[in-house]
Parts: sequence; structure tokens; C-alpha cells
Amino acid sequence: MLGLHRRIAIRTLILLGSSPRRLALGFLVTSAMLSMWISNTATTLMLLPIAISVARRTEEKSSLGGRFTLCLLLCTAYGANVGGIGTLIGTPPNLIFVKNAQDLIPPVEVGFLQWLTLGLPVVVLFLPVMYILMTRFLVPLPAGESHGGEGMLRKELADLGPMRSEEIRVFLVFLVTALLWITRGGGEVPGWIDIVGPWLGLDPALAGKYLNDSIVAVAAGIALFVVPSKPGGAALLDWEKAKDVPWGMLLLFGGGFA
Repeated sequence: MLGLHRRIAIRTLILLGSSPRRLALGFLVTSAMLSMWISNTATTLMLLPIAISVARRTEEKSSLGGRFTLCLLLCTAYGANVGGIGTLIGTPPNLIFVKNAQDLIPPVEVGFLQWLTLGLPVVVLFLPVMYILMTRFLVPLPAGESHGGEGMLRKELADLGPMRSEEIRVFLVFLVTALLWITRGGGEVPGWIDIVGPWLGLDPALAGKYLNDSIVAVAAGIALFVVPSKPGGAALLDWEKAKDVPWGMLLLFGGGFA
């Protein structure tokens, strides 16, 4: 694994502070932010060992007891669920909803940007509410300084070393993919399909049908197999790594769409 998502998570946690409440907020926000772009399960599995390590280090030097561990684990899980609402690719049920909406109401087209304008405000609204409920009522935490949690996070970040060339290139592929999704357009919303469609000789209806979000995702996947990890190096992704993708889950949801 390149560790890019782990690096982003740890930096976000350090940025948000070191008190018990701020650490809880950090795991809530980090989990939601990552879950907007990768699966809820993958986000939770990646943050789980970090949350347990931070909680144990803090509880060893404080009187918080097991409730701090409970709070961080709940924030990680709930944050992933809420963050999955934010984007069209955040969780498979979003795609199922869009597919059903298009089947039941044929003129309706829900693209990445349309979903984002609705889903992102929901995430922004729910996160502070969840944070207040979690740290004030369900699992009350003090507002004082933490005891070793931030130090452990900084050690985790130092162990990752400096950002490598392959991490930067993966991030750039991801950034371009996200921008293409957001600026695609479609329907009454202008976007790059209004330029690329006529260039390919497609009328607006066909451009909206064939130049969809799936095409962007496939192009991003191909780019990972083509772009080298460094000058003269191997590709960012090869089949040995691709075999670790949970294909069974993808085929399950793909069969549901079909």
C-alpha cells in the first residue's frame, strides 16, 4: 500500500488538536472525509488501529477509562457512515438510489455534482451535531489536554517517512478524477461534456449518455495501470495489487445494477 490515505488521515488528526474532545472530532471528520471517496468499510478498517492506539496511550496517562476508546471507535464508525452520504461514490447504496431514480423517472439525471450539492450539506450539518451528542452526552469527555495521543500520531507520521513520488502521482490521478466528476455537467448544467461531445461528433443526448461518471472512473483506473510510479519505474498499479480489490463485493453490487 502506498499509505497516501493513511498519511492524509494522520495529518488531519494532528491538525485538529490533541485534547480528548478534539481527537474525537478529528476521528469523526477524518473518517467522514475519507469515506466520501473510498468505501466506508475500508475507511473504518484503516482508522481502527490508529484509534485504538491513540485511545490506549491516552487512557494509560489519564482517568478517562474505557469510555475514550468507545468514543473514538463510535466516531470512526459513525463518521464513515455520514461521510458516505457526501458523494455519489461514497457508498454503494447511493448508486443504487440513482439507478432506481433514473428507472422510475427517466428524464432525471443525477450526476456527481448534483449529488454533491445535496449530500455535502447533509454531511456538514450532521458532523457537528454528532460531535456534540457524542462528546457531551453519550460519552462525555473533558476539554483538557490529551496525554500522549498527539505524540503517538506524530510518531506514526514520522514512520511513514517523506511523501514518495508514487503517492504524489496517485493523489494527482485522484484529484483529476474528482475534478472531472464535479465539472462533467449534464442536463441543464454546463460542463466539459459540452466541449468534448461535439468534438467527438455526439449530440447532447448521446454525450450525456456515453460521457458519464463511469467513463471517468474507468479512465482513472486505466491511468493507474499506465502512469509510472517514478521516471522509468513500474506502473502505479499492477494486477498483483489489483487482485486485493474486493471484487466479490463489486460484482454483487454490479449484478444488482444489472
